[in-house]
Amino acid sequence: MSNLIESIYDDVELVTESTSAGKKFHYIHGIFAQADVVNGNKRIYPEKVLDESMNDYIKNYVSKSRAVGELIHPSETKIGLDRVSHLITEMRKDGKNYIGKARILNTPTGKITQALLEGGVKLGVSTRADGKVVQNSRGLNEVAPGLGMKAIDIVYNPSAPDALVDSIMESVDTVMDALSEDMMLVESIRADIRKTSSKELQEAKLKAFKQIMEHLAGK
Repeated sequence: MSNLIESIYDDVELVTESTSAGKKFHYIHGIFAQADVVNGNKRIYPEKVLDESMNDYIKNYVSKSRAVGELIHPSETKIGLDRVSHLITEMRKDGKNYIGKARILNTPTGKITQALLEGGVKLGVSTRADGKVVQNSRGLNEVAPGLGMKAIDIVYNPSAPDALVDSIMESVDTVMDALSEDMMLVESIRADIRKTSSKELQEAKLKAFKQIMEHLAGK
């Protein structure tokens, strides 16, 4: 039976490009996957296994403008189109690494992603695949052949939530615009922030952040 396999890579950077008409697009760029390296999830992707999966992903998704991902990692392989934040536009192999480039979309979660990046929050990416893991002769958890790459999502470091919350709240207009379809939630968040004393402001921000994330997750 196949399971959801996740691996996080935090070496990505913000890139901003402008068209001849002056329109700006935000991208993230960096390592999106690595072979033959024990990653933060204590797994290793054999190069042949990762190559087969990524070649299929590039052919059937990246090259066809279908390689979308979400902000924050869901617990399933299915893509939630209402939560899509970015589109992977480029993917190439460089040594053992796969270097990717993803354009931040003008969607609700895309706007929040942009606000985080502009606020200086360190974001990373996480592969989301369907496959199996076995223990190899060295005692390492090795991803088995047949890996099916489903998406590459944008994630943040959960050990530093305060920085994430501060950045979201500093970009409150962008965030509220992203939530414009739920005006009751927007007004509730605005009212809570307005009436909060400076002593309790951080707690109110954390509450607001939780509301925003639960809304985007469809809870």
